[in-house]
Amino acid sequence: MDKRIYKINKLLTDYSLGRFDGRLELSENLDDIDAFINGVNMLGEELKDTTISRDYFFNILNSVSDMVFVCDRHGRIEEINQAGCTQLECVKDAIIGSHLDDLQDQAQPSLWQSLYLPLKSGKESVLLDNMLFTHTGKRIPVHMYACYLTNDQKKKSAILVTAKDITLQIESENMLLRAIIDTQEKERQRLAQDLHDSLGQQISAIKFYISATADTIEDQNNKEILVKSNEALVKVLADMRNICFNLMPKTLEEFGLLKAIDELCNQPAYAGKISFHIASSPQFPALKQYIEIDIFRVVQEFVNNALQHGGATRIWMKFHHFKSHVRIVLKDNGKGFHYSEERVFPGRGLQNAQSRIKSHNGELKIKSIPGNGTEYQLAIPIIH
Repeated sequence: MDKRIYKINKLLTDYSLGRFDGRLELSENLDDIDAFINGVNMLGEELKDTTISRDYFFNILNSVSDMVFVCDRHGRIEEINQAGCTQLECVKDAIIGSHLDDLQDQAQPSLWQSLYLPLKSGKESVLLDNMLFTHTGKRIPVHMYACYLTNDQKKKSAILVTAKDITLQIESENMLLRAIIDTQEKERQRLAQDLHDSLGQQISAIKFYISATADTIEDQNNKEILVKSNEALVKVLADMRNICFNLMPKTLEEFGLLKAIDELCNQPAYAGKISFHIASSPQFPALKQYIEIDIFRVVQEFVNNALQHGGATRIWMKFHHFKSHVRIVLKDNGKGFHYSEERVFPGRGLQNAQSRIKSHNGELKIKSIPGNGTEYQLAIPIIH
């Protein structure tokens, strides 16, 4: 047998072991075996170039601090970088071959479909925010980006997905929201206190003087004027108490959320216009006061919208208590409206409600369909 065959066999063995630098010299015969040797040498060059490209790709992949996944068209993970393994608290072998949807809450719509379908329909890239779960169950809020990977022939070979941990960004945004909201609440509290202690006392004093004068005056016309003035002041005081309650209910500070909600629902302004049905879990917990204030504001906004805009006649409120969070459901039988989470400019009331809940790392889901009323679902983690 021609010795060149043994050399070819040894060279191919080297290639299989990742050693691509070896080459064979052509003989003077330039026969069929030389033609085969030339093909093997070209194979070595291609394998070397491919390996260099692959190593270059993986060096870049593992130098990135964000999580990076390479997925096939079915959503199976073919590759993940070191940052992804570290942040997801798992080894590489445990995640390769799994589905991207396995990293999210299984009750949520498919993450893969949200990324892949827009690409399939022609979009060059997709951006979305989502929540991933680590191997130990830790939640990671992420900003995700997806696009096609192309090979040397410009064919779409796989899908590249990156996920940036935005925990610190969300915390910073929540701190800013809390600073704004807390400043607003302090100003509300100061104004309510000033109205009650200053203006309220003065109006009460005037009312006392008018009442005392009306009891002693003999002229009937003047007496009637004083009586009507006294009645007007009674209404002013009632309106002022309602204003103070809306600004900062004392009941909320002294007796907690559920008592304040009960007082809100029993205000004279709602009598005969709307009925309330309130249910709560046994031993619903006392929350931090700033959390209870924000929940109260959301309920207050919901009730006002249901009455003024929705034309509702009934409102249902449910206060659920779980080990890690509280969940509150508000529902009315009003007109409803067209609501979409993709709305760029939601109403100010909705923006304020969402900002308040978001500042506690909570979630506010709004459901509304014309003719079927409106529903708010609030979920807020319990701070122990």
